[in-house]
Amino acid sequence: VRAYCNENADFLDMVQLGTTLEALMKLARKMWAADDRINNAMTLILNKELYQQGRDPIDGPADIIGTLGLRETFQVMAYAALDLPRDEMKHVGAVSSMAWALATANVPLASLQIKVAKGILANIDK
Repeated sequence: VRAYCNENADFLDMVQLGTTLEALMKLARKMWAADDRINNAMTLILNKELYQQGRDPIDGPADIIGTLGLRETFQVMAYAALDLPRDEMKHVGAVSSMAWALATANVPLASLQIKVAKGILANIDK
């Protein structure tokens, strides 16, 4: 899923980006809430995979997105959303889903935050 999202983020529209980011965030939170034995096994497998790829999965304490190796994916999708035309911001539900997922994952991108705020305010009646 990570590889697919990283490679194809530029081809997704706002509805697809918002839905995908929200779904990935919800999945990550559900996986994190699993049993301790499952969490330990999952963390070991993911850390091993990420270490082999030369990436550091730990960005801070209790970093769900980093531990699951989704930080790069969220960043790539955020930059893809930044490149979308302004009229894509008319999908307020998808924009809100994207904003929630990126905020929850602690993926700051000031220019995207401004674009999201302007898009929501411009389409507040929808």
